[in-house]
Amino acid sequence: ATDLPVPTRIVTETTAGTGTATGRAREEEAGSNASHTGSAAGANATSSVLVGTPNAEWGVGSVRQALVNANHGAVCPAPCTIAFNLPGGQRTSTPPTALPAITAASVRIDATTQPGYSGTPLVTLDGSSNPNPSAGLQLSGGNDTVKGLSIVTFQGPAIAIDTAGSNTISGNYLGIHTDGSTAGQNAGDGVLITTANNIIGGTTGAARNVISGNFGSGVVIKGVSGNAVRGNYIGLNAAGTTAVANQTDGVQILNGASSNSIGGTTTAERNVISGNFNSGIYMSSGSSNCAGNAIAGNYIGTDAAGTASIGNTTAIYLGTNVSFNTIAGNTMVSSGGGITFDGPGIGNAILGNTFAGNSGLSIDLANDGATPNDAGDGDVGANNLQNTPTFVDASLAAGTLTARVNVDSASVANTAGLRVELFKSDASGAHALAFLASQCFAGNALNGVSITVSSAPVVIGDKLVATATSYSDAACSTIADGTSELSPAVAINTCTPPSATTTQSGPTPTCPSGTVNPTAAAGTPHKRRHPPHPTASPPAHPYRATPPRSNH
Repeated sequence: ATDLPVPTRIVTETTAGTGTATGRAREEEAGSNASHTGSAAGANATSSVLVGTPNAEWGVGSVRQALVNANHGAVCPAPCTIAFNLPGGQRTSTPPTALPAITAASVRIDATTQPGYSGTPLVTLDGSSNPNPSAGLQLSGGNDTVKGLSIVTFQGPAIAIDTAGSNTISGNYLGIHTDGSTAGQNAGDGVLITTANNIIGGTTGAARNVISGNFGSGVVIKGVSGNAVRGNYIGLNAAGTTAVANQTDGVQILNGASSNSIGGTTTAERNVISGNFNSGIYMSSGSSNCAGNAIAGNYIGTDAAGTASIGNTTAIYLGTNVSFNTIAGNTMVSSGGGITFDGPGIGNAILGNTFAGNSGLSIDLANDGATPNDAGDGDVGANNLQNTPTFVDASLAAGTLTARVNVDSASVANTAGLRVELFKSDASGAHALAFLASQCFAGNALNGVSITVSSAPVVIGDKLVATATSYSDAACSTIADGTSELSPAVAINTCTPPSATTTQSGPTPTCPSGTVNPTAAAGTPHKRRHPPHPTASPPAHPYRATPPRSNH
């Protein structure tokens, strides 16, 4: 289309730093880089503006002009898409001052429209010429989308989300150049979130963000709820094979942020959070609790395949005022600790995770090393220092594993149920390598209760560890104090069928297969019986668990 002459006027641009920056921008009223009837590729848009001038700071076809137009509904009515058609394939925009915040709702910045795009970013926003402490992009309008960009070397975060929520960030390289391996350190975080209900990433490879190489953390959620971080590589290169560290943490959950999800229950929702300088995930708060957050199904400290160690200093760190969160089904490999919980805080459920290669404890309540059990479990602290199980024994017969445990929380009146989780450990007995089974038992004091696992993936001599999680109801549905540290380990022994007498003094213990070697009691006539079922009763509290499902 032919450019139309339009007046030039002053536009004040809100920045993510201190104050505002003022510059001249042309607002194209019609016909040049705004279309009210077309739609950008891959977007359900009714209007669009086009970025088509390489490295232009002002005027038609520049990134700045496109953002100005998107903020004015008369030029690009919502939903408005900013599409790209820069010549020469890969192009970089280096704005010398802060770009205008997106204040309009339903703006879609879609760099996957750049010709030649085939799954990795071609368009870079480079803040190296901008000395202001501003974000690469600031989303303030709500329901906005940023897709397919590389955003590097800004003096603030790559993307700041404030004022209005329900935004989507997908398919970007944040803090890493378009080659997918070279850090382009932003001085802030990869994504800084202070509004609710945003989605960072997605469940497809195309939606994955690579959030690495930033001076701050990869993703920071401050004081808000309903955000989902899923399917991303955080602290790795785009191939998921080598560390490109964020210099602080992978993910931070701060200032009372609650009911956010990091990962999910499916493989597609898994984040790979590895190689970061401090913690993979850091959660802490000042006066209000971080509560109701779910950290599930992630690889923390591994490569994308889950086969190589690329450790964080600590996998998950829980600081102060962290209560009633769930950490479940994660694989944690780290050069330091697994889950470290300083406290105060209670009710954190740590369920079905696996730990390997950690030099520290897999779970450390109070961050002071292994905590001994106390009689009755009346002590207080992180997760109220829930007592661990203690093993009576563990045996294997005909492929069936039976473990018997005690748990003493008899002094804790609000504990009405205890969930015991059973794990195969490493040879040292310090780390839970594979989840085997779990069982809920009613009451606050367990004595010799049995957990039985059919076709258990263990052999004689393997070691087991266990955790206990307390609940305020007998069905183990409402969390109470939370999860313990790992128990001391027990080695699996073979089960030799014991001799049984033919007296009426009560049942004779048996192996899990139900067999005994019957003998007659002294002074009793020998009379061999052939009942249709084993002569001895099954163990107390029988439970038969199915083998755990693979996370892969």
